[in-house]
Amino acid sequence: MRRVLISDSPETVGALASWLNERLGVNEKQCSVLALALLERKELKIKRGALDRVLKSLHGAERIDEMREALVSGGLIVQLGRDEFGPYRIRLDAAGIDADAVLAALRAEQADGDAAEDAVPSSEQDAPAAEGARVAEEEAACRDSGGDAPASNKNDGRVRERRERRRRSVRKGAERREAEPLAKRAPRGAVASERAPKAAAPREERRSRGLAVVKRGLNAVISLRKRAAAVSTTKDAAKTETPRKPAGQPSVPDDVARVQAWLDAHAGEQVSYASRRQRAYQIFDDEKALEGKRGDRLMRQLTSKGINPNALRIASCQMSPLQGFYGLGADQPFIVVENIDTYEEIVTLLKGRKSVRLFGRRIGGVIFGAGHNACVAHALDDYLNDIGYGFSYVYYAGDIDREGARLVERAREVNVMEIRLHVGMYRAMFAANRAHVQQLGNERESAANNQESPRDFARLVKDLPLSLRIPFKRALSDNIRIPQEVLTGEDFRRASHGAVDRMLNS
Repeated sequence: MRRVLISDSPETVGALASWLNERLGVNEKQCSVLALALLERKELKIKRGALDRVLKSLHGAERIDEMREALVSGGLIVQLGRDEFGPYRIRLDAAGIDADAVLAALRAEQADGDAAEDAVPSSEQDAPAAEGARVAEEEAACRDSGGDAPASNKNDGRVRERRERRRRSVRKGAERREAEPLAKRAPRGAVASERAPKAAAPREERRSRGLAVVKRGLNAVISLRKRAAAVSTTKDAAKTETPRKPAGQPSVPDDVARVQAWLDAHAGEQVSYASRRQRAYQIFDDEKALEGKRGDRLMRQLTSKGINPNALRIASCQMSPLQGFYGLGADQPFIVVENIDTYEEIVTLLKGRKSVRLFGRRIGGVIFGAGHNACVAHALDDYLNDIGYGFSYVYYAGDIDREGARLVERAREVNVMEIRLHVGMYRAMFAANRAHVQQLGNERESAANNQESPRDFARLVKDLPLSLRIPFKRALSDNIRIPQEVLTGEDFRRASHGAVDRMLNS
């Protein structure tokens, strides 16, 4: 079946083009082309692929989704079915167009066209001549619209389809008239002859208007194609063009050659260490030459050429993500804590002392892990190595919940230093939480539901006795949270006293 225009009325096309211009922000010609594409259908539906091809011809592939969403949000097209690649229903009412009136006019036009075709003379010699004249007129209009091969090929198929359909209609009408009796044939021919002039004039007028609209749309498409081809040619020429070095400009030595020249100039010397930017300024006269992509590329090139980057004698000035407190001459293991309040309480105990008793274990310093800072790769190893830490392990204490347990696992995975759970701290936290719940009669605090559970619980609590492993496991299973803040400053002070001090205080 040939494709027809739902409406070729200038008012309908203009109203739809004006609505598209307000929503899409494209020029008037492009809006006319899109309006014709939406109206040139057998029914008020359009496939996803057909719509994307039209939008791509208007503004390239980069705005297809944006323009389609604008049509959907404006209510002009509505997706049918659950599949996102399904067809769309065209709702002309969204553009202020009475769809019922448009479809009624289309049916009336088709009825008038059929009546006019029935009124064609029965002689088959006159029909081909009239048909040939109409075909010649349509082909001339297509050639005047631009003359490009793609548009001509497309219109030739439509012309041949229309020509064949009209010939079949003429033959059927002639056969019916030959089969009818002569008495019935004469009045019918008279009625048809009276009706033919009335239908022929509006039909020719509508055809001329439709051809004019199609001509404007084809010209707009041809102009867009030529413009896109010109832009593509310009881009290809810019890519293939090789930049030329201005005459007389001295060649700049590459970074590897500069490094090699600096190493040769200081061969046999004990060059002192310098920061990365200081060394970059000495070699390249640019303090940022050893940073970013340029610095990374240079280090890879040096390694590939067999030059050790350590020969540049660059000192590490990176600030550690951890902070700690310890007294001079500290001779006891350190403890890593998760929260700032606990860190400050232990710092208060350590001020002016080499070590302090903390819930049954002596410690010589405290490190603030700040939650995830202790989980940075080798952050704990680097910090303890820089201060000359003399033990092979540190203690750790954090919140009793799934996230706190997972932090211990991550810290163990990314550091070489052995991390042991501080038994006294966890025992004191469980005891303080039980007293708190009994005193207030409240339920235990629940942790967030999105916390990640530890992967290996048995390995996690290997430092704790059985009396603490069971409540620890229950807390994680029930998603209970016991924060370190359950211990107050008074708890820390009492826990730092020895047995004789506790007897005197009692």
